[in-house]
Amino acid sequence: MVDSPERRDPMGYYARLGVPPTATAERIKLAFRQQAKHVHPDRNVGAGAKDAFQRLNEAYQVLSDPAARAQYDARALERPASPPPPPSPSASARPAAGRFRPVPASAAGAAEGVVVPVACSGCGAITAQPRYTIYWRVVSFVVGTLRQPVQGVFCRRCADRRGLAASATTWALGWWGVPWGPFWTVKALWCNLRGGERPADLNASLLRQQALYFWATGKPALARAALDQATRLVERPELRQKLEKMRLLIGEGGREHLVDRWRPAASWAFYLHLLPVVVVTAGMLALAGHLVLTVGPPPTLATGPAATVGATPPVHPPSATTAAPPPSSPPSRSADGASPPERWHVKAGTLTLRDGPGAGHLAIGRLHQSDSVEIIARIDGWVRVRTALGQVGFVAQDFLAAGAGDDEE
Repeated sequence: MVDSPERRDPMGYYARLGVPPTATAERIKLAFRQQAKHVHPDRNVGAGAKDAFQRLNEAYQVLSDPAARAQYDARALERPASPPPPPSPSASARPAAGRFRPVPASAAGAAEGVVVPVACSGCGAITAQPRYTIYWRVVSFVVGTLRQPVQGVFCRRCADRRGLAASATTWALGWWGVPWGPFWTVKALWCNLRGGERPADLNASLLRQQALYFWATGKPALARAALDQATRLVERPELRQKLEKMRLLIGEGGREHLVDRWRPAASWAFYLHLLPVVVVTAGMLALAGHLVLTVGPPPTLATGPAATVGATPPVHPPSATTAAPPPSSPPSRSADGASPPERWHVKAGTLTLRDGPGAGHLAIGRLHQSDSVEIIARIDGWVRVRTALGQVGFVAQDFLAAGAGDDEE
């Protein structure tokens, strides 16, 4: 493959918009608007204005969609081409694996037909592990949300910077749109945390092109290492066949040891992406704990008849093991000659002494005919009494008569 506009822009879409293949999504959108002002049929009545606008719109529809643009960029790397023969060992020195700069045509031993490497869209460096990566940036405007792709061929260093910048903007401006702001914000942050979207076949094509470049510049070991990476990524059978043919052309031999720099945890950027998530989660847990300590646990809901509004919770009788309340001391006769407590007695038969005012309460003793009691209080037809033995309980007032009984005589 040679460095030509046709190879980098096979359908001429970038040329129609007047932008380079490394242009950002914002620049592509701005270029389309500027070009549309001049060629739109409503403003340009010249011949061919309608066709020119349709071609411009066709280019914009492809380049404004992240997935369609990635497929278009892949076409530039998959065009058939025969690799040139490798140069002699003295044509170029063999640098260490890592970042490279393009080798001039004279250094490769040919004035034309130089194999074009894939360079980083950010810094322009040539690496053995380029990746086509798509990050997402979300900006909300209260009643609307805008999703913007940040895509291109990057080295890992530039990819980390682009991803962190996209996530920082999304954290600050993505949440406030109604109703899709929170949804797209969470989705974009999750995508960026995982390292962005990296189309497998497109990246396999990138590595295939790098392998061709390294082989043509006298670095067969590095070319084989790039092919190994491409083989692990490739999904389409026809692309896998192209990789196998190139492997046969290069031949077997030694390989450079390349550490996979695109694992999520292999970069400091992964932990910076994760840091806001940890901080927000810890803050929410701390706030929840503070509210629990301040407000207290929520009240439990009652069930049954007592759950109705305004109902009084039932009074449950104490168990048999509950000790009876201690007898209160009888009111003493005051110095001014106040009357002593009322004396009553059981009319007839046997009367049950209970621990509460009602027949459903527990029986704690028995009174017999003519037994005298001292009335302490009256409650709805029941009286609280104290027996001659000092026991305190409740009996029905209807079974008592005024005055002391025979046991007092």
